[in-house]
Amino acid sequence: MPIIHEKDHIEESAPCASGEQDGRILSVNDLQFHYPDGRQALKGISLEMARCEKIALVGPNGAGKSTFLQHINGLLEGEGTINVAGLPLDKENLPIIRAKVGFVFQNPDDQLFSPTVYEDVAFGPLHMGFPEDEICERVKAALAQVGMSDYIQRLSHYLSTGEKKRIAIATVLAMQPDLLVLDEPTAGLDPRARRALINLLEELQIGMIIATHDLLMVRELLPRMVIIDGGQIVADGETESLLADKDLLEVHGLEMPV
Repeated sequence: MPIIHEKDHIEESAPCASGEQDGRILSVNDLQFHYPDGRQALKGISLEMARCEKIALVGPNGAGKSTFLQHINGLLEGEGTINVAGLPLDKENLPIIRAKVGFVFQNPDDQLFSPTVYEDVAFGPLHMGFPEDEICERVKAALAQVGMSDYIQRLSHYLSTGEKKRIAIATVLAMQPDLLVLDEPTAGLDPRARRALINLLEELQIGMIIATHDLLMVRELLPRMVIIDGGQIVADGETESLLADKDLLEVHGLEMPV
């Protein structure tokens, strides 16, 4: 039987930023998705998330984690309902929701395409029509949040993978989102860069969903864990409790490192 997370605390959670006061930042109900070849990747995903909550999304390769993440800000469109900060995800609200949900791809080269760091981080605010002075302030603030202020005029192409990942996070922080969504953020990082990234994510006062195979990071950083397998949520609960269930992890292709 699936392990279901108690959600009563969601109503009581205090928001960590200005905005809606009901404590809920994300509500997904019966989300289903078929790829063009007919394969059903999501089979009735339902999830509630409190503002400020930090959630791990784990499961074997092909379980549907990345597919699910790409629905949260409308990169993919399936059947079911999604609400972000009280707004239904539809064509009318899509621009607003994409500003509220900062999506960080696994490969930072998919997110960094401008000549300089400044231009990459400024891209979102620029296309939202903010004035030049505000764009500059947002860029400086976002780079300061990720500890990369000195890189503002650097060429993005020549940065290390760890540096690129921090800049990729800055590109979405510049939009001042309510929710941060990250796909395998520690993949490809050496131990020092991995530690720096985990410390950064711990410091950020924002709700986040992280899809990852890095269960050591999950234990350290993310109090709630959701296991997806076969396009369904099979467990949702406190991270420590689920990580202690070796049989559950094994059944769903997971293993806690020693």
